[in-house]
Amino acid sequence: MGNNNQSVNVMQVDEFLAALVNYDKENIPEVCQKAIQPYLQDKDFDPEFIRSKSLAAAGLCAWVINIMKFYEVFCEVQYLQSTVQIF
Repeated sequence: MGNNNQSVNVMQVDEFLAALVNYDKENIPEVCQKAIQPYLQDKDFDPEFIRSKSLAAAGLCAWVINIMKFYEVFCEVQYLQSTVQIF
């Protein structure tokens, strides 16, 4: 029975990783943007600090920070592109 549980755990991890890779980083709902702000403003929400507790959590922390930075830049670029007039 142990092997079956391990197989389920591996499948769950694979599904979780696929969800991260395929996350729609260009369409983050406003409710999610607002919900993550307290974490992004917390000095302890730092991959280097978290790494001392958990390598996996540090990776996830870095992913969150970078996805939010990407989204901020993406939105700014979209705005700038919409204001550019082609002659």
